[in-house]
Amino acid sequence: MKKLENKTVFITGGLAGIGKACAIAAAQEGANIVVAGMKSGTTDRAMEEIKKENPKAIFIKCDVSVFNHVKLAIEKTIAIFGTLDVALNNTGIGKKRKSLVL
Repeated sequence: MKKLENKTVFITGGLAGIGKACAIAAAQEGANIVVAGMKSGTTDRAMEEIKKENPKAIFIKCDVSVFNHVKLAIEKTIAIFGTLDVALNNTGIGKKRKSLVL
């Protein structure tokens, strides 16, 4: 059995860099992967790389600076996979955007 089999990992900023590397590593360990973030030109390619390791990976469009977007993304994650076991908050917010710290 793999370390994260039957677990769901929710990752913000999972389309590039450290976030994508973590998504791929968690997928290799059997996790359901949810990448939450803003769609970009690299979204499809990054998700293909993650799904190559585990096809149970999804992308949810989410602006993490908007509380309701995050709430809805988490609710959708639980509706699809039944659980949320690990959250990796990897997104940075710049340009003097307001963010909510919980």
